[in-house]
Amino acid sequence: MRTFVILALILYGVRMGNLCSCIQEDLNENNWPVLLAQEFKDHLDECMDDEKSSLVKSRFLVRPFSSTALNAMEAEEEYQLEVLCADLGGTSLKLDIYTVASKTGNTEKVTKQTAKYDIPKTKEEIANRTIYEFMSEKIIEFINDYQKAQRTKGAPMKGALTFSYPLEKCRGGFKVTKFTKQFNWVKAVTDNKPEMPLDELNKLTDRYVRFSTIANDTTALGIWACQTHEDAIGGFVLGTGMNCSYLDNIRKSKNMNEKKLKAIYNTECGGFKFSQVKSIMNHADIKINESNPLEVDSYILEKMVGGLYFEQYINIQFMEELARIAGDDHANSVKNAGFWLKNGKLQPNDLIEQIADVFEYIGLGYHFQKKMYRFITEAISEAKDRKYKICAGILAGVIYKSMESNPRKSTNYIFGLTGSGCKTEEFNSNVTRYITEILKVLCKSSTTEVSVEFKFSEEASLQGAASSYAYKIYN
Repeated sequence: MRTFVILALILYGVRMGNLCSCIQEDLNENNWPVLLAQEFKDHLDECMDDEKSSLVKSRFLVRPFSSTALNAMEAEEEYQLEVLCADLGGTSLKLDIYTVASKTGNTEKVTKQTAKYDIPKTKEEIANRTIYEFMSEKIIEFINDYQKAQRTKGAPMKGALTFSYPLEKCRGGFKVTKFTKQFNWVKAVTDNKPEMPLDELNKLTDRYVRFSTIANDTTALGIWACQTHEDAIGGFVLGTGMNCSYLDNIRKSKNMNEKKLKAIYNTECGGFKFSQVKSIMNHADIKINESNPLEVDSYILEKMVGGLYFEQYINIQFMEELARIAGDDHANSVKNAGFWLKNGKLQPNDLIEQIADVFEYIGLGYHFQKKMYRFITEAISEAKDRKYKICAGILAGVIYKSMESNPRKSTNYIFGLTGSGCKTEEFNSNVTRYITEILKVLCKSSTTEVSVEFKFSEEASLQGAASSYAYKIYN
């Protein structure tokens, strides 16, 4: 696990225990990250007050293992239950086995290495299959290999699933409300009935594993964050797409023996409808937004920061500039040859090598290569800066909401992070700097020292899945 920390002087005012009102005159269309933070905070306020909102319908309640419950189990022998944890992301399916302690709910990883399977994307690879058929094939293969190595076989395993698509409560379970990230799989339910992932998966895996819990992957990240870090207020995912969970304290439920509850809200921030989003889009963004007729004007913020779309964005810029420099014929030739800049190869040396290969292929010299290198590095730099500002706007909105809703002595705000897009020091330094700038504008009047920490873990969603199983079964 990697920890990033920034200490900053954040200005905010206190009035009768609450934060001051936002200084609206400081917010204008040129200061859009501040507007984004303010609007996202207002969005959380509105949705959390509406019991019918998708935010409330998808929330996950967590409470600590009570001393009463632990005392009641003292006479029982503690045992470790093995749970298969499956994490379906935008680009891969990850599998691990964790043990869950029967008394404390503590989790511990059993498998030495996480099994990772790339998710097919093309229609040829997918064929006529549902996503659950792909998942069940890999899960059964994984279980067979594990049990063969352990020389064990018996009753079906217990399972916990995290799912990277929006979920809502339905008929005592959870249904998928929308498939995002250019989802091309055959739908498991073809009529108007709700699609229940656990039901669909268990139909195919029942002999090997029985999944009893499901959470959005960002919710699972929030579960991991609040279990691991006392001052956590959210979880943030930046990989194929972008999402954030918000952790809110609840202290009012008598039927829960008045224990302190923590509600984890899946914000689906990638789909948040920011009023100024069109003003920060360019022609490449418009192309991506309109590329799928079923997703036009949907999840626009995610399309501007998620790894899947960021790669498309850079390549659109590259091919348009190549056509301008070398002409349409050369650009089409390069495109037909399958050239594609990858997210993992956008560092200077990698870019120089790739650009040299392209211009050698079309027979143009060093002068043209230099022009293209300057252009594409500037385009990447601008796109990254915008990405960091969007992420900071969302996270600053969550901090602002937490400051107002959960006043506390601690001024330390922690986010659990996972995903390939947010594990670098570059992400940390830029996003935390912009968070600081945004909060200084949003709230004014007195000074206090606030720390913002990023706790990164590759396996946070899987561990969160194990914890969600513990909370459901033992608490």
